[in-house]
Amino acid sequence: MLAAELKKMKKHLLLLIVCLLALMLNLVAQNAVAQNTKQKLNIVSSIAPIHSLLVELTKGAQKPSLLLPPQTMPHGARLTPSQARLLNQAQLLVLVGSNFASFEKNLKQTERRKVVRLTKLQGVKKIHYDKKQQHNEHEEQGEEEQGHEEHEEEEQAHEHSHADGGIDPHLWLDPQNARVIVTHLAEVLGELDLVNREIYLKNAKLIDVNLRKLDQEIAKSISGLSGRFLVLHDATSYFVERYKIKSQENLYGAGHNATRDGMRHSLAVRKKLREGKYRCVFIQTQVPQEVRDRLLASQGQGAKTKIIEINPLSQQLSNQLSKQLNKHMGTTRSKDSPQSFDAYADLLRAIAQAFRNCLI
Repeated sequence: MLAAELKKMKKHLLLLIVCLLALMLNLVAQNAVAQNTKQKLNIVSSIAPIHSLLVELTKGAQKPSLLLPPQTMPHGARLTPSQARLLNQAQLLVLVGSNFASFEKNLKQTERRKVVRLTKLQGVKKIHYDKKQQHNEHEEQGEEEQGHEEHEEEEQAHEHSHADGGIDPHLWLDPQNARVIVTHLAEVLGELDLVNREIYLKNAKLIDVNLRKLDQEIAKSISGLSGRFLVLHDATSYFVERYKIKSQENLYGAGHNATRDGMRHSLAVRKKLREGKYRCVFIQTQVPQEVRDRLLASQGQGAKTKIIEINPLSQQLSNQLSKQLNKHMGTTRSKDSPQSFDAYADLLRAIAQAFRNCLI
């Protein structure tokens, strides 16, 4: 009888040990999941519009970092030590591509860093500079030589190289492209962060709905706009093509190519500017003051061409434009929008308002 009791006790003890081991393994697994959930994924986007979409996409899971502030001209940006460290620590790096920023060419994908270049994404609509209409107006030889030095000086201030077959990199200004970008980034994030995969996919669906609504809103607000206008920097073509706004001309020619034809085109445009042939001229926020002054000096006396500031990187508006946007939207909006989908939406709304100011 004693032997039977001991055997029974051993059986109970063994069962208790098995239960304790199972409980310990479960606790270890839960702790591992909790640690993985809390693990920070270093996500870095190079520019503000993409950053605002990433903030919305990673809401409830991660907090991405922005590399370049909106007031920085990316094409010739020089990174600070802190920005360089941010790049080195990135596990997911979202770049525009096409050598949009000078530092991009040295950034490669590694085992610890995933690099997404937007101009490489399948499904993104791309505009090629070599397919844009080129204006080759013929000027007198004397006038051509006279403007050569001035043109070269300004060309050096604005020219940036475009790889990938000369792709215009400002593709985020088409909300249909933004939809493709968000969907792709949600998939990439889900692969890098399996624990929060469902959060990314759910957020992506909500953003897609809001992008479609925004696209319809913008299209309705600027429907039927037309008239000749000039852009100092060729950055609005995606917006112009998406919403079928006609009669855009570029001061330096498509892609800012320092070619003989581009120089002749610049002189022809300046002549039209002196004659007041344009409804308005769009100037980027980042353009140096001396370039603005030179453009204003190109206008003839009594010219009624409007000079309108526009920023393809952020909704940074003058007080006058901000008030007009608030009135049009029927609400009070902060000049410094939160870093979320609202910031991207307000960027497109601000550009739409700038076109209304020009062409209405």
